[in-house]
Amino acid sequence: MTAPTTEAQALREALAEASRENTILRASLANSSSPCAYCKLPREEWSKCASGFPGCDRADDAMLCPHVGAELETADRLAAAETALDALSAEVEALRARVERNERALVLLLPFVDFAAGEGLSFDPDPNDMGARLDACDLCVAAAEALGHELGDPDYMTRLAAGKAAVRAALAQPEQEGETRSSALAEKDMTHE
Repeated sequence: MTAPTTEAQALREALAEASRENTILRASLANSSSPCAYCKLPREEWSKCASGFPGCDRADDAMLCPHVGAELETADRLAAAETALDALSAEVEALRARVERNERALVLLLPFVDFAAGEGLSFDPDPNDMGARLDACDLCVAAAEALGHELGDPDYMTRLAAGKAAVRAALAQPEQEGETRSSALAEKDMTHE
């Protein structure tokens, strides 16, 4: 009589598996954002159930597998975090592009600031206020620091050479229709020269 016992055991196991699966499905449906399978109220309005909450059938189903609700909430939080990460990544990329444009502009201006510093020039916005004078050397030091260098260090000199080369190249190019030398300079990538 082992065959009927084995068959009965297999049927009991299949029934137990079907029951577990049914429990998980009921709990998943109860914890989902879908309307209630019993009263059709949305999840946000559980407390308005005519059967009383938490005594209603949906609440009972939801409590069948508490981990299902937690997993669904975790999935919702993960989706929200991924959306926030995508938005943050786009913002970071926009900021990176802005930094690169600003750095390109600074590298283009560097030869002029360096030359003015070498000539001992200064900017005097108010001739009556000697304290308002901005020495080109101070401006050159500030530009070097803004690029992450010290005045005269090898990286500074490389950037200075890249700026000079970009200016010379722009001056050597004939202006094309619809394009100016300044637009050619603005598009030149000098960050890795």
